[in-house]
Amino acid sequence: MEYKDYGSIQSTDMRRTICVEASLKAAVLPSRSLPNCGLENLHDDVFDAILGMLLSDPTNDAIKNLSCLSRGLRNLHVIYIQNYWPPGWDDKFGIELPHLPNIHTVTFRKVDCGVPWSIIAACLEIPHIKSIHFQSNAMWTNSPPFPQAEVAQASNRLTTLSYTPYTWRESMSALEKSDLAVEYDLEAACLSGLLFGMTATAESLTLPFETAPLSRMSESLWPRLQSLSLYGRALEGAPAVTLSSLVHGMPSLRRLSVNVAALSSSSDQDERRSSSSTSTMLYLRSLTIAYPDPDDAIFSMVGATLRHLSLRDWPRYYYNLYCPGDAIWDALLLSSSSCLKILRRMNLTRLTDLELVYQADNAEEDLLRYLSSEIPYLAHLEIHRYRSDGDSCVPYGRIANILTGLRSLHTLHLNLNFDETCGIYCNKSHLRDHWRQELEAIGFEILHITQTGPELAFIALLHHRQVNSQWVEFYPSWHAKGLHADWDDAGLRGDSEPLPYVPFICR
Repeated sequence: MEYKDYGSIQSTDMRRTICVEASLKAAVLPSRSLPNCGLENLHDDVFDAILGMLLSDPTNDAIKNLSCLSRGLRNLHVIYIQNYWPPGWDDKFGIELPHLPNIHTVTFRKVDCGVPWSIIAACLEIPHIKSIHFQSNAMWTNSPPFPQAEVAQASNRLTTLSYTPYTWRESMSALEKSDLAVEYDLEAACLSGLLFGMTATAESLTLPFETAPLSRMSESLWPRLQSLSLYGRALEGAPAVTLSSLVHGMPSLRRLSVNVAALSSSSDQDERRSSSSTSTMLYLRSLTIAYPDPDDAIFSMVGATLRHLSLRDWPRYYYNLYCPGDAIWDALLLSSSSCLKILRRMNLTRLTDLELVYQADNAEEDLLRYLSSEIPYLAHLEIHRYRSDGDSCVPYGRIANILTGLRSLHTLHLNLNFDETCGIYCNKSHLRDHWRQELEAIGFEILHITQTGPELAFIALLHHRQVNSQWVEFYPSWHAKGLHADWDDAGLRGDSEPLPYVPFICR
């Protein structure tokens, strides 16, 4: 569990606060024979040592007593508090929160026993707590159902609610032999009760697609909502909700992200996204949609305010490609023709960031040329290109030449699905080593072609390692370190969350 704020606290600030209390001066430095005996004249190291001694004894109440005497000390800006609570923590949680007025965010993580309603209620009772985050290892599915009567009566002032389940929870459920249907029912009941208490105040929502009450959300007004993110899978039997109807009651929406995949056994995903025309205009700055429908009305609703656009896959398509026996979702890739159709429906004159995931067809070059001619301020481009069936050639040189028309391009990320790549989860070290050499040569060749652009900082190629996929960055000669490749040996530039196990085909 974490508490966060944007303030800061330093030992010198604490000293400066305490020194204004005359009674504390006398208590800490009673000797009248010493000149300039105020706390403000103590050396930093001495003051830090005093604080260290006071804090080393958990039974010592000296710091607490000082805070009771000093108004300034009570109002210091706490930036971060991290508490670890054992099971049975309900009665101990949050006793310090009422006394820390500058903390506004509570984050739960690594709570295997689940987060019960009593804990959430304790957060809601504190006026300055405006944001609650539940990470993938702090879900509600291990807790008793929320008492709906208490949830309805709770004073909910939240502006941000983030509840993001584990990307691969279906896979984990299969490993653990748990009943996902039961978990979904519990999660949906808890989420609905909490969510509709904040319709008037919500500014940012991150929700699981499987259990978010989308139908009811589309019927409600969310006047202050600026960011909506949905993650997960489409479930069979779930009511179809179109994006245009969902965002109709969100006049302040600026960021929309829909990373949703269809289960492999479900019907065509178009019915959950296709929508009729509407006169509603969205002033989005960021739009992300996985496996989009080219005819969706949402693309005609976006005004000229868009800065970031992502037409992507989720989870990444290369898991389907290299681990076909472990995929439990459909991956209906756009063709380059469909990508071009979507872009032509939108006003992209202010776009600076673009991600495209597509399967190459005869319109690929037209698509790439369209980027150069119609998106004048494009600074960051990420392309995940997959070959058509039976096509083993990747014309990376031709692709790079066309992209030189992007004169404002600052970074370029390419996943080109080479036929000779060893792929993710490859356990043959000699193949991985050979492909690393090949990829480095290709990277420098692409860099040589594209570095004619005056703004280019680097290009990056996706490299499938044994258990994950990382971006390898290639820097031009004018970089401070000269011409070189950064292989990210520390693993800081991962492209996606890896599977929770080694696929059967790789064992």
